[in-house]
Amino acid sequence: MRLQNLKFDERGLIPTILQDRLRGRILLFSYMNKEALALTLQTGVAHLWNVRQQRILQHRDAAGKVHRVVDILADDEGTALIIKVDTPESGAQRGEASRFRTSLLEPTHKSSEVSIVNIPSMEIGLMLSGLFQLIVDLERERPENSYTAHLFERGLDFMLKKLGEQITEVMLAAKNEARQELGHHLADLLYHILVLMVAQDIDLRDLLAELRQRAGLPIQPLPQEHRST
Repeated sequence: MRLQNLKFDERGLIPTILQDRLRGRILLFSYMNKEALALTLQTGVAHLWNVRQQRILQHRDAAGKVHRVVDILADDEGTALIIKVDTPESGAQRGEASRFRTSLLEPTHKSSEVSIVNIPSMEIGLMLSGLFQLIVDLERERPENSYTAHLFERGLDFMLKKLGEQITEVMLAAKNEARQELGHHLADLLYHILVLMVAQDIDLRDLLAELRQRAGLPIQPLPQEHRST
């Protein structure tokens, strides 16, 4: 089961069961959104969507302790998750019969680690989404002493000039095999590309649809609640 094949509902949530991996006890029924799943994978501690408070919370038991995640399972259709955790009473792992048997973790993961193939992709996706929204906010608010706001105030020609300068810097760093400088200039280039996207009303979802098409993947309908206006 690949992360992109998970099916989140119209609210962006997927039903999630927290289970003691040793005894098979159901500890909690809750939900996750994509950000909560990403945080769980990054930290190895369950993060769940609190429907009542409408926010992500790190799961803690009645004693205030967190439980280490040891496996994440999806059902065959990718419509629900089981998060297996080690509670303070957990010891050696034993098998449990369940219809949830498709692991999202790498087959070679150690029980004390949470390792997933696509976690760097998830991290950069979250980062790009946050950065894109920041640029949208700066374009709207135009705060003083903001370089990004200055780009929008100077207009498209100035914006393209700066973008061209960043491309040149990337080319020179690559030619000189200056790896650290190349990483720095690539980040600058990516930022200026995002600024241009905001200026031209191109959303990250538009870019994703184009990339999926080029990769021969089906173009999925995406929710519009976060699209910039």
